[in-house]
Amino acid sequence: MDLPAANGETRRPTVVGLDVLRLFAALLVVSYHFLFFSWIEPVGHEGIRDAVNADIAFPGAVGFSWWGWIGVELFFVISGYVISMSAGRKTPIGFAIDRIVRLYPALLFFSTCALVVVIGAGVSPVPIAVEHWIRAATLFPKGPWIDGVIWTLVIEAIFYFAIFTTLLCGGIARLPTLARFGLAVTTGFWAMVMLSYFIDLGDAGAVLRSLASAYASKVVLLTTGSFFLVGMFAYEIFERGVTRERVTYILLAVLGSLASIWHGAIRTEGVADFGGSPLLPMSIWLFATLLCGLAISVERRRPPGPRYRALARRLGLITYPLYLMHNITGGWMMGRLRDAGTSMVMAATLAFIVCLAGSYLFAMFIEPPMQRLVRQWLSLAPTPYARGSKEQG
Repeated sequence: MDLPAANGETRRPTVVGLDVLRLFAALLVVSYHFLFFSWIEPVGHEGIRDAVNADIAFPGAVGFSWWGWIGVELFFVISGYVISMSAGRKTPIGFAIDRIVRLYPALLFFSTCALVVVIGAGVSPVPIAVEHWIRAATLFPKGPWIDGVIWTLVIEAIFYFAIFTTLLCGGIARLPTLARFGLAVTTGFWAMVMLSYFIDLGDAGAVLRSLASAYASKVVLLTTGSFFLVGMFAYEIFERGVTRERVTYILLAVLGSLASIWHGAIRTEGVADFGGSPLLPMSIWLFATLLCGLAISVERRRPPGPRYRALARRLGLITYPLYLMHNITGGWMMGRLRDAGTSMVMAATLAFIVCLAGSYLFAMFIEPPMQRLVRQWLSLAPTPYARGSKEQG
């Protein structure tokens, strides 16, 4: 949806600086999967290592790849801001339809690509692969899915549902109430979890730490909600101004997010097996989050020119396809390039270039008509998307 600007032009409700940072987050995840998880993941998990199925290992890249998973947590922060921004301009049904139109074409397309790879490469038997594809296509809350990265889309969908329900029950005015309730729950939880590391809470401490590591806690936003809240409070500050209360809220959300990263990091192979410091992903996430805030602030004071806006928008549009394509499909290409005799570095580089090019072609030429079809199927007015004019989200 285009909005009128003060100079009579139209503008989209987007922050193009976030498009660049979102691509940065995707590149972090790609580097993690290509250079670290592709040879660290246990065989038989039906993930990227089984898709690669070749002599590939990058021990020299561990120092700058093991923490790349932090890109997901950065995605959540950006989503918290962008979804809060877009929700205020939508009816509840309009918001839900926009989210479906945004998520599903790429999800179905690249899940099907992964299905072809998984079956063709013998990663999973056909009935199991089809079952995993169905779980992906329906965003079923519990995996396994045809591609492991889809767990993050499940979390996003749960967050969207929380926003949708809030809009349905009271409109955009209720979002601050939702954010404050979520902050109270997540802050209290992480305070107790961190306390259990320094004070012996007996069985209660063990239960808290186990709960903090459980996938179910991610689904209900208990351990992932603080990241979305950082973005939500950032939007509230930039829309309504800085107050002591709002600064306190966003600081608490940041502290909860850092606690979540620390707790997760100490259980990763990068820390447990390779001696990495959990302070590294914490610092990178914090720095990138501050860059998000800076990008929002700078763009509001000095809007970028049309050329920069168009370039940044295109970069943002390829992020989602790249995220969905690189793990199984990209990992399989990397393995086949290695089998063909290329070096490990060249195999990873060429596979990445192909994924980048494929993501661009999909975002520019395939995704828009697919989105129009989905929107028409949902009985919304068939207003075509022009290339590059999709809402950020």
